[in-house]
Amino acid sequence: MLIGLTGGIASGKSLVATILSELGAKIIDADLIAKQFTSPGSTILFEIWEEFGDEVMTPDKTLDREKLGNIVFSSPEKKKKLESILHPYIITEIKRKANEFKETDPNTIVVVDVPLLFEVGLDSLFDYVWVVWVDEETQLERLKMRDNLEEKGALDRIRAQMDLDEKAKKADIVINNTGCHDETRKQVEKAWNNLFVN
Repeated sequence: MLIGLTGGIASGKSLVATILSELGAKIIDADLIAKQFTSPGSTILFEIWEEFGDEVMTPDKTLDREKLGNIVFSSPEKKKKLESILHPYIITEIKRKANEFKETDPNTIVVVDVPLLFEVGLDSLFDYVWVVWVDEETQLERLKMRDNLEEKGALDRIRAQMDLDEKAKKADIVINNTGCHDETRKQVEKAWNNLFVN
């Protein structure tokens, strides 16, 4: 079984993925794949460097993610360009890893944590899509605190993604992560247990 796990920035996908891992799911993290693919010397890093220039590189020729984020989250065109470089590699690797898990154990439940699942049209890849939802006020406060951002920078990042309410409408399961961790865990455990009914 293949589950797509998505949400918005600072909505709590990592928390839900951690709980699912503890319950026995195999986790594939799209952001982690992106970081691995943009390591020093990689083909993708060179493509990003060519497209965005020296300002997104540190003096030791690694990717300055903060500067790149500031550029792409304030320009839809630049964001699309970055995605066109990254996404083909990431999608191919997600499929490869998922197939590897299934070959090892056909009954395993594979959860793919992918922030832009709907935006890049990946929902058809999954048996179920779970969305981690929070209200915008909570999302904004968590993002400002987590990434030490001013309000405008945080809002730019939130609004660069599909609205969480829209994502929730498209989901098979919605996990409300506005409350405490225990409340979130109970929802995840209930949804997990329902996978094995019938």
